[in-house]
Amino acid sequence: MSASERSRRLAWGVVIILVLAYAIWFGYLAVLRHETLNSRGYDLGNVDQAVWNTARGRILQFTNWIGKSDDFRYPSRLAMHFEPIYFLIAPLYWIRSDVRVLLILQAAVVAVGGLGIFALALDRLRRPWPAVALAAAFLLYAPLQWALLDDFHAVTLVGGLVPFAFLAIHRRRWGWFALVALLIMATKEDMPLLVGVLGLYVMIWGGHPRLGAITVAVAAIWFFLSVFVLIPSYTLGGRFQYLDRYAEVLGPEGLTLRNLPALTVAVIRTLLDQETVRYLVGLLWPLAFTPLLGWPALLAAAPSIALNLLSNNPTQRVLGRHYVAPIAPVVLAAAVMGTATIARWAAQRRARGTRYLAEGLAALILLLSLGAQWEYGFTPLARDYRPP
Repeated sequence: MSASERSRRLAWGVVIILVLAYAIWFGYLAVLRHETLNSRGYDLGNVDQAVWNTARGRILQFTNWIGKSDDFRYPSRLAMHFEPIYFLIAPLYWIRSDVRVLLILQAAVVAVGGLGIFALALDRLRRPWPAVALAAAFLLYAPLQWALLDDFHAVTLVGGLVPFAFLAIHRRRWGWFALVALLIMATKEDMPLLVGVLGLYVMIWGGHPRLGAITVAVAAIWFFLSVFVLIPSYTLGGRFQYLDRYAEVLGPEGLTLRNLPALTVAVIRTLLDQETVRYLVGLLWPLAFTPLLGWPALLAAAPSIALNLLSNNPTQRVLGRHYVAPIAPVVLAAAVMGTATIARWAAQRRARGTRYLAEGLAALILLLSLGAQWEYGFTPLARDYRPP
């Protein structure tokens, strides 16, 4: 076995150990948080109830939301969100009917995303130890850790799925890409927007325009049917109630062709204010701003960032809630792309030190990630760490 092959195997072993440790730690911490009465009945409770009922044939029934009722449902979680991934999760309750199953599952799925980032970085950089550093940066990324400790939300699972979507695109494994894209869309009604941008990425940079166009079309149809047909059909008011969070931007008329210019101005003004800058800097500085150089990949985070910043719900505009879960893995994937872009640019110009540039950048990202973890992370590495 060559030295390079031994190095790759050792790197894989290190990342697998880190991923297992992450899954165990955050699974334990999430359960501990619940058992010390720090979880919320509104979020964790209604998901637990909907999954429990689904496992027993009462599809997505729960009791703390006002929705339509008839002989078959009262009411349905479909009046709140469209998350068909619960049909895949519900059978776990046949084995053990316990809300802690959801918390452990969430930690495990997000942890596996570290393997996706490692494999993507290994493909792009062709150096094992920079890839290890970037995988560690994913696992140290504080906003994703906080999302894991914000009860259970199906959309948080996207944190572990998105890296494999980018990996499938890079390796041109289109069947795997289609599967991962479907799973991502199944986590929440707004996730087709993320997948739609991934479709654009496939069209322009992925080398498969036809599949990219199909992805965009499927995502658009899924989003429209979810937000404007399916969910409203289960609500008393006949409309998607979360649109109220954007009333200040949309205005009383909502989204129409007539008010599109004014809406565009309002969106631009909102996205250029000081709070937006703080939000974006908080996302990017732990990764040495390298995601900006991987901007084609970073575009996939744009819909979720816009939805968070334009909302009148203040909890969407902080990095410590589950709303950042779809953004975090995109930012990490873009950091991989940005690091590879810098290394390729230097190699093309035969700059001095090119051989070690990837290692240096990855080391800088890891150092900043450790600094961010110390500042506001949720492991014993954090200065203010306190267990529940």
